[in-house]
Amino acid sequence: MEITHVSIRPRVSGCRLRHGFTLVELLVVIAIIGTLLALLLPAVQSAREAARRTSCSNNLKQTALGMLTYEDAKKRFVFGSTYSSGTGAPGTAVPAVSARPWKVWFVELMPFIEQGDVANRLNPREDYEGPTNRPLLEKRRVPLQECPSNPYAAGCRRLNDGGQSHTGFFPWTAASGANYPNWPVSCYGLSMGPQGVGSTPHPIDCTQGYGSYCRSNAYAYRFGWDWSAPTENPGMFGGRNRFQCRVKDVSDGLSKTLMLCERRGELGYWSGLYSVNFVGVPTGMRINSPSQTFDTWADWQNNMGAASYHSGGAFFALGAGAVVFIQENIAFDVYNYLGNRMDGQSAAVP
Repeated sequence: MEITHVSIRPRVSGCRLRHGFTLVELLVVIAIIGTLLALLLPAVQSAREAARRTSCSNNLKQTALGMLTYEDAKKRFVFGSTYSSGTGAPGTAVPAVSARPWKVWFVELMPFIEQGDVANRLNPREDYEGPTNRPLLEKRRVPLQECPSNPYAAGCRRLNDGGQSHTGFFPWTAASGANYPNWPVSCYGLSMGPQGVGSTPHPIDCTQGYGSYCRSNAYAYRFGWDWSAPTENPGMFGGRNRFQCRVKDVSDGLSKTLMLCERRGELGYWSGLYSVNFVGVPTGMRINSPSQTFDTWADWQNNMGAASYHSGGAFFALGAGAVVFIQENIAFDVYNYLGNRMDGQSAAVP
C-alpha cells in the first residue's frame, strides 16, 4: 500500500500591510512647512521692497533727465508754477498773484518725458480744470510720478478730506467750489530749499523742537525760513512763482544741490499732479517729519516736507541728475545746506 504524503501549507491572508502618516507625523510636517514659510516670507517681502525702491529711484532719475533736457533746450530749468508773477530773478522780490491761466512745472515738462502727445492737445489759454483741459488730465495717471511703495500712488484723491465735502485736489480756482478735480497723486516734487510754506510761517522742524515758529529765533534766520515775504528763492525752484533757475545761479554746484524729492502727495491739499499752488517741497521740514498729519484740509502746511514709504529716508535727485537716498536722521544743517543753491557751504550727501 502506497502512502501519499500531503503537505499542508498555512493560508496566507491576501491583505497587504499599508504604511501611512500618523497624526503626530502629519503635525510635524505641517510645523516644518510653516517654519519654512515664516523664514521665506520676510525674504520675499524684502525682495519686493528692493524692487519697488529701484523703480522709485528710476522714476526720479527719468524725471531728472527730463529736467536736464528741458534746461539744455531752454537754457533755464522749468518754473515751479506761474501762480505768482515776476521773473523771479535772484535778489528780486516775488510779487503776488499773476494773470491766468496758471501753469505748473510737470505739464511744462511733459514733452521732455515722453508725454508730449497729451501736452500738445491742451488749450494753453485756459486753466487745467477748464472745459478742454480737464477731460484730458482728470484721472490721467503718469507712472513716472508714482512711487510703487506708496499705497495711494495710483489714486486720484487726497487721503482724507479733513471733514469737508470735497475730496479731490484743490486746483486753485475760486469757481471750482466743491467740484475739485480728481488729479492723480503726485509722489515727487521740486525742492525749494529752506523756506516755509503758507501765507504765514508755521511750525516746522527747528533744532529747538517741533512747535516753534522758525522765524522767531536766530537758527531760523540763518536759513531764511519765511514764506510770507521772500526776496529770492534759496532753492532751485520757487514754491509758487515763475522763477527759472539757471546753471550759473547754482553757485554751490549742481551735484551738491537738491532738485527733486519724494513726498507723500496724498497728504497734501495742493499735491495733485496738475495743481498749480504750493508745488515746492521745503527742506525746512525734516525728511519724514514728525509734524506730518492726516488732516489735508487744515494742516496741509505740515504735510509738505520730503517723505516716503521707504524705511529710514527718501530718494532725492540732485541738480546734476544723480539720484541718492538720504537718511531721515541727516544733520538738519547739512540737509538745508543741500537745499540752498547759493549759501557757499557746498555740503555733500553723507
